[in-house]
Amino acid sequence: MARPIKEDKKAAISVKLPPYLIEWMDRQPESRAVLIETALCSHYQIPEHLRPVSVKKKPVKSKRGQAQKSVTDQVIVSVHE
Repeated sequence: MARPIKEDKKAAISVKLPPYLIEWMDRQPESRAVLIETALCSHYQIPEHLRPVSVKKKPVKSKRGQAQKSVTDQVIVSVHE
């Protein structure tokens, strides 16, 4: 029997970012993917009911094991059009 296909499976994409953003993201306890996804959801105000469980507010553990603010509280987005 074949494995069921997950409808909301994440897809890998390639994004080119300036070096300073990559360096900043690498200093954060969250992964690059989580930071980018959280920033986009926050900036474009995507409603909670449309977001996957991975992006909803949840406490984040730092590298030292201390609780920090939620991921969505840490990301500030600046988009220039």
